Amino acid sequence: MAPVNEFRELFKYGTWANLALLDHCSELPSEVIDAPTPGTFGPIRGTFAHMLEQEQWGLWVLGRKVPKFEESSWDSLRSAFALHGERWGEVFDNFDALNSTPLPPADQWDSPIPQFPLMYALQTAHHQELHRTQIRSILGSRGHLPEEQDSTDVWAYWKHRGLWK
Repeated sequence: MAPVNEFRELFKYGTWANLALLDHCSELPSEVIDAPTPGTFGPIRGTFAHMLEQEQWGLWVLGRKVPKFEESSWDSLRSAFALHGERWGEVFDNFDALNSTPLPPADQWDSPIPQFPLMYALQTAHHQELHRTQIRSILGSRGHLPEEQDSTDVWAYWKHRGLWK
């Protein structure tokens, strides 16, 4: 099992990347962010809301409460992503107390199983990255990627933290 500090860093990166992408999108016209795109989850704003809903469920399973957010408000979406990042930090602060054990058999994965926090953390990290990639693909197809092509990748995060030049 990976050390808790590595998971903490993964979630710090995820929160940073979500906020960076959300901030970029909040500056775009509604016809870019609210238009559906075939082959993706849906409009960009709705995809951000979906990402938050999945995180809410995972955090609930792990005993963390998060308030509702307003999908139509960029400020509400931003606040929710930031709060979720804090809640994931709490999960990792108390990771040992969650009685983490090896993953359950695959036939048990559809039910909330609080004693398996690693599974929920991995699913959330994967889910977030999947949808950030979809949003970036939508932006690219519409000519609205951030000026710096790799603005939300791990290398940009390390540059932001001053750990990579």
